[in-house]
Amino acid sequence: MRIDARHDVSFYEERGALERCIVRYAVEGLLADETVVLIVCASSLGKVRDALAVSGVDVDEMGRRGVLVLFDADATLASVKTGNGIDWSAVTALAGRVVANAMDTGRPVRLFGEMVAILWERGDVRQAMDLERLWHGLSHEHGFDVLCAYPSFATTLPGAAVTLNAMCGMHDATVSIDDWSRHIFLASYACETAAVTAARRCLRDMWAPTTNADRLDDALLIVSELAANAVQHARTPFSVEAQRDRDLARVIVRDSSALQPVMRHSDPTA
Repeated sequence: MRIDARHDVSFYEERGALERCIVRYAVEGLLADETVVLIVCASSLGKVRDALAVSGVDVDEMGRRGVLVLFDADATLASVKTGNGIDWSAVTALAGRVVANAMDTGRPVRLFGEMVAILWERGDVRQAMDLERLWHGLSHEHGFDVLCAYPSFATTLPGAAVTLNAMCGMHDATVSIDDWSRHIFLASYACETAAVTAARRCLRDMWAPTTNADRLDDALLIVSELAANAVQHARTPFSVEAQRDRDLARVIVRDSSALQPVMRHSDPTA
């Protein structure tokens, strides 16, 4: 059993980016002689399968050997639904079987799971958190990697700040959808002035040890201005995402307002 197993989470802007991520994640695992389990929503399952074949993966042969296993996330969720919600004993039994079968191959295991995101998008946040907790426990008990992915708009849903931070806390790291070896900073904040200071502080703590002071000051100014706009003008909770890649940095602040920005023409002396 591996002792360095990871349970990571990522966020994506559009479906195509997620599908490319899943394919890269799978191919990387297969090239490393790992068993790969993919639990993908119905709308993407065929595209992922086709893209794997284009990448040179013999999907049918790998499936027969049990080293590449594909599940329809929507159908899997439906199979454990009851009139009162989700049958958690059925979920636990199913997850246990999936893990046991994958580990029976004698290879290291990696798993991509999208059932949590489906639950979150449906508004079943508590059940998504319960499922994350289950995967986290199984991952570290049996020593296999798990990658989850959520749409970026999940970070700005009403009331998402507390639950989003709790969900990220259930993972070992928040990672880039483009390169899961690159960690990102992600947090949500309430609509209050103190949140602007909190966002600055978190960004500084993330970057201070290895960042050029001028670049750090630029990043802090950007996050301060955008966070202040979210609080003062959008008047909504907001999220901050930051990612570093060598000398480049990406900082995103999202508010929850449905209104489109409007260009204002101020007096030159304003």
